[in-house]
Amino acid sequence: MKIDVQKMSQNLAEDPRISNYKLARAFKRLDDELRAIKGRNSAIPMEIIFAREILRRARDLRLKAERKQQ
Repeated sequence: MKIDVQKMSQNLAEDPRISNYKLARAFKRLDDELRAIKGRNSAIPMEIIFAREILRRARDLRLKAERKQQ
């Protein structure tokens, strides 16, 4: 399965149905899950790594767009 991180990030950043708050909460939930996995000394699923990167990039794209508007 090929994951296009840039495209998915762009789609999330541009989706008006997803608020900044929802993005931040999803990012926090993933970080909490990563901490739990680390605490169990388990392997980190690649899906979680990709999801975190997608959310991080979407957040960065939104911040960049907001700065341009100001």
